[in-house]
Amino acid sequence: MKFATPVALALTSFLVACGSTDHDANQGAANGTGGGSNVGGDGNSGGDGNGSGGSGPEGACNLNSGFEGDDLCIPPPSPDEGIQIHVGPTSYDDPDAIAPYLLDAGDENVRCYNAKLPQSDFYYLKQQNRMRSHSHHMLIFVAKATGLTEGPTAACDITGGLASIPGSQTPARDFPDQLGPEDAGIGRYLPQADMATFQLHYVNTTTEPVLREAWVNIYKKPKEEVTTPLQSIFLVGDLTVNIPAHTQQTTTLEFSPNLPGETRIFAMNGHMHAHTERFTVWRERGTDSEQIYQSFDWQEPAELTFNTVVQNPVANEATKIDGGISGMFTLMPGDKLKWSCDVNNTLDTAIHFANEAETAEMCLLAGAYIGTPGLMAGACAAGQCSAGFGLGGR
Repeated sequence: MKFATPVALALTSFLVACGSTDHDANQGAANGTGGGSNVGGDGNSGGDGNGSGGSGPEGACNLNSGFEGDDLCIPPPSPDEGIQIHVGPTSYDDPDAIAPYLLDAGDENVRCYNAKLPQSDFYYLKQQNRMRSHSHHMLIFVAKATGLTEGPTAACDITGGLASIPGSQTPARDFPDQLGPEDAGIGRYLPQADMATFQLHYVNTTTEPVLREAWVNIYKKPKEEVTTPLQSIFLVGDLTVNIPAHTQQTTTLEFSPNLPGETRIFAMNGHMHAHTERFTVWRERGTDSEQIYQSFDWQEPAELTFNTVVQNPVANEATKIDGGISGMFTLMPGDKLKWSCDVNNTLDTAIHFANEAETAEMCLLAGAYIGTPGLMAGACAAGQCSAGFGLGGR
């Protein structure tokens, strides 16, 4: 489907949410480098690498920044094991270094940052994501352009990257969940590149400034062990949503992927904002409809894995427990994914699609599947979805 100009502009507000800057994005040009590096750029800052040699982010995470979330830092893997990508200040003692990462009390915004990739051109599966509290989401994409510099960036087009790296909606996320024997050959590919671009959406409901900072560990997997490529599900909608003030409305979206054959869905999660009370996903096969996933928690929606060993919780609307099916989950050519967001607009103004957690909405389906890249990444408007995002993959 082709989107009219207003819809394209709405999508741009999400995908290129960093096109404008404010005072905190213009003070200083500091940023932590990949690999858990510290002040001085050598990973040790003249110390022993265990948090005793400098005032910046340390590899072993002996942090005392004065901000909430020091305990979320994780040490990097060894270079043989993998890499760490770090977004954050190079010093907690330098106000100019901290400024681009601060969010004032009561504020909400989306900011984008480039971070150095210490290594690339390898396969991986195991991943650890950590970010300081008060983030609504973290998206990570391998930057296509060369000549980029680390730190805050006003350009953040996440649709044109070389590949996506699994992000987070919670401060701590380890991926994947428990693996089954059928998962032995699963892997992702990190293409040759110098930089990754992070999109960080933070909501500060406290009375003190909070610090945006993230640590992402990616662990290498030998190329010869990867036989089944893992790709991203990323379906953004509904770009045309319009929910009048003080009304309840259900946004329903459908997507018919162009599948070459039976395709396995490995993982799934919803993404919504504060006025969505329920997020539900079904598989439509002919006249049959099967509920696959349901979440009642807009801040930390469940992330489900589908294989022969993980037992997902059963969704329970009465107790507001997130859950879904267990076991293997596949789509056949002709199948549809359908999902809905039940929105209760308690505001005095209409709700539209935007990157604002408290005053706007999204009904976004995310996850992972095994197969050809690009089959399940796109945008949705007026209930219908179209693939077309360039999320890379191999």
